[in-house]
Amino acid sequence: MRFFCTLFAAAALLSAPLTAAAASCTPQAEMSGQDRDLISGVALRLAAAAQQQDYGTLQGDLLPAEASEWSGIQAAAQNASALLAGGQIKLRNLYLLDATMQTAPADTQFFCTNQSGSLTVTITMRQL
Repeated sequence: MRFFCTLFAAAALLSAPLTAAAASCTPQAEMSGQDRDLISGVALRLAAAAQQQDYGTLQGDLLPAEASEWSGIQAAAQNASALLAGGQIKLRNLYLLDATMQTAPADTQFFCTNQSGSLTVTITMRQL
């Protein structure tokens, strides 16, 4: 489960627009159709690569700043592949995480609340 949160957050960060004032979270209901399609496509591609143990795809999609963390990412994908074996990948919730205004690595929290305010998901990324 933790792997998927990291995977989807990574997909969101890879797809994040470059305009924001601080670390923010946009739930799927507030995203444009184009952003929703882009994020879901990236997330499904990365999840399928983990499921199929396609480490070339996973490593090829890393941002330069993430490349030094490849061994940890590969280990997480290897651990997740057994959990994913024979399963079908489905997305339930998408979040667009944006921390582009952060100037140095820091522990970062994203608070994602649904439209009614009845649910808040907190995503913490260490040394983002």
